[in-house]
Amino acid sequence: MNTKKALATTIILLLIMNIALGVYVAAISSGNGTDDIDAYTEGILAQRDIILECRIPDDNFKTSPVSVGENIFTSQSVESIKTATGGEVHIDENTGVLTYMNSNGGEISGEINRTSADLAAAGFIESIGLDRDDFILDYAREESRDTYVLKYILYDESGIYYYDNFIEANVTAEGVVNAKIAYYKTESNARQEEDAMPVSAILLSNLVRQQNKVVSVVSITRGFKRKSIDSNEAIMCWRVRFGDGSERFFEASTGIEIK
Repeated sequence: MNTKKALATTIILLLIMNIALGVYVAAISSGNGTDDIDAYTEGILAQRDIILECRIPDDNFKTSPVSVGENIFTSQSVESIKTATGGEVHIDENTGVLTYMNSNGGEISGEINRTSADLAAAGFIESIGLDRDDFILDYAREESRDTYVLKYILYDESGIYYYDNFIEANVTAEGVVNAKIAYYKTESNARQEEDAMPVSAILLSNLVRQQNKVVSVVSITRGFKRKSIDSNEAIMCWRVRFGDGSERFFEASTGIEIK
């Protein structure tokens, strides 16, 4: 029964996507280029009370997965981090996420703000043997007057994100007091490349009106993500981030949501 339900759901999703793609093609035929398509998409979403506050990125590329290898953190590296930081460190056997805790992570001189929190986090990242420049600051959120949460995501020179490889640090006046880190080795995959689905079609087929609620889309970024925690492959996807901080991920080649 569950298999039949899943199949029916997939068929319905594909039908919706085909309709959205048909609308997209019609917009291309009647318009003069990308600007017209983007404006058309923005208008349709606005009718659904979904406000687009960012540009629709370029979708003219080929997509293929990457292979996900071993966790770079081992029992030996855990001991090294303990020695370097004086904190408590352990690795979750199921997820591979490294957890760090230290009530005295190194006092921050002066006022605690986004800049000083970022500097403290950067120092922590370097202290555990990672290169801060390999990561992009994804967000910095002020949780309370003296506490910031900063999340960094691994990315490459072409600006592609690796969403499963991240560092999330809580920073107070005492420095980095706790953090979660995931870092897996990745390498290119020889699987055949596929054309990316138009981003406009993905948005139109997946973003629907929320009852009595106006929704804002603040960013759309491209990167790799695994479909499940035990997968040895990460696929190219689009991450759509909303104004409330929530996120949804969609396969770049099919537009199907990754849950």
